[in-house]
Amino acid sequence: MKDYLKIFENDSAVYAVIFDPKDNTIVEASDSLLNQFPLKDYKNKFLRDLVGCSAVCETECHKSVFKKDKINVTKLIHCQFLGKNFIVRYFETLIEGKKYNVMIFDDFEDTESLGNVYSNINKLYEHEIKNILNSLSCLSMELKDHVDLSQDIDFVSTCLDGSINNLISVTDQYFGFKAGQIGDTKCTLNITNLIKDFYDKEKINLRLNKLTFTIVGDEHSEDLNSYVGNNYVLDNCLLALMFSNIVNNSVKYTQEYGEIQLIIKPSDTGYSVIIENDAIITDEQREQFFSKDKKIFHGSGKGLYLSKMLSVTYGIDMQLIDRKDKVAISINF
Repeated sequence: MKDYLKIFENDSAVYAVIFDPKDNTIVEASDSLLNQFPLKDYKNKFLRDLVGCSAVCETECHKSVFKKDKINVTKLIHCQFLGKNFIVRYFETLIEGKKYNVMIFDDFEDTESLGNVYSNINKLYEHEIKNILNSLSCLSMELKDHVDLSQDIDFVSTCLDGSINNLISVTDQYFGFKAGQIGDTKCTLNITNLIKDFYDKEKINLRLNKLTFTIVGDEHSEDLNSYVGNNYVLDNCLLALMFSNIVNNSVKYTQEYGEIQLIIKPSDTGYSVIIENDAIITDEQREQFFSKDKKIFHGSGKGLYLSKMLSVTYGIDMQLIDRKDKVAISINF
């Protein structure tokens, strides 16, 4: 359970609390919370306000937080006791094979903390915008260097339209997020559309690097639509950013003429989406794969850390699968 909370160990502006789903008593909390308030002091006013313990709360704060019968929600709330806004997520997830309810609350206004959830999502948007601009730059260079590509007007037009539309969409989302527009309505995850979107965006990079992209799914893969839609409240935009960043990284470090596979298959909890590519990495690189500070492969590694952070805050299990001659990331719903 401590391993689950480890991702927050350096983030003083992010607090996480794990509850027993049977009675919603606190089982464990992040060090960022424990460093300020002993876990046994459950009647502490600060803690009561933030987790919404209405049975013992004497203020109005709990009315703006979550009712315990509502699971898998995201809200931007104001805590009167602290006079601050928090992005709060409350969801059900598996930890060490058992079901728990998790609440993560992030100081929306603590812009000094580079590790907090709001800041990380903000950086993930910036990261995605840079990726799109890089695709446009690659297309421009390829048009200059290869006459045959300039003759393939349909391919060029598709890549250009896709990148521009992507840039407009992500920029709109980014400015909305900066303005504090956090949705708390149920979003249906359409994995087919997500795959199509980031495949279209990476089409030019796949071609330039002589890579193939294959989607492998079973006959029930479409069920992922309804399963995720019924069990998760996700911001499709943020989840698309997470998928897009992982695929973009796969393109960067796949060997020339290699293959990237996106595999959809049933898992113990629902469905797994596995992104696998031909690449060889060292043991050290594996250990640092989701590291916040270490440089890996052709990039800084920041995008993978941000994706991992985002998956944890939404109760999604993201892991690096051990392969000898491949790099595979599994995302389990």
